Amino acid sequence: MGGISLAAIKIGQVMLGLTAFETIGIAGLITVVFSTMGGFRGVVYTDFLLFFVAMVGSIGAAYYLVNIPEIGGVQALITHPNVANKISMLPDFSNTEQLIMLLIIPLAVQWWSAWYPGAEPGGGGYIAQRMLAAKNENHAIGATFFFNIMHYALRPWPWILIALAS
Repeated sequence: MGGISLAAIKIGQVMLGLTAFETIGIAGLITVVFSTMGGFRGVVYTDFLLFFVAMVGSIGAAYYLVNIPEIGGVQALITHPNVANKISMLPDFSNTEQLIMLLIIPLAVQWWSAWYPGAEPGGGGYIAQRMLAAKNENHAIGATFFFNIMHYALRPWPWILIALAS
């Protein structure tokens, strides 16, 4: 939360001329009022709105970067020599240095995914909290399925394009 608060403070100072105290106070007041008035439904609406804003922003950034003249579009991006070797489905098995990475990266990803909030074994508190708040079991299953598709299958792609374009 400290990093998020610091980012909000910097944005408040640069764009709105607010002090750190004013920025945190206003953000806190808005959060308390919105949560009090909306209850759990307000939190759900806020999550949906913020996800939509984040997706629009990331898709917009990816669209902008892919279409700048230096990149030249998606086709030029994926055929660029610096990118082409990074997007192949199977690595070059004749490269022994890469074999080490084939062992280390899966182990590192396994460790990271086990401790990433929401990806703990059993779903962790992040997903379980949303499942337990659902109307019934069918809604919980549907919401969890929807979350996993949106969060793990859709959300990374604009950022992958941004990373490749960088």
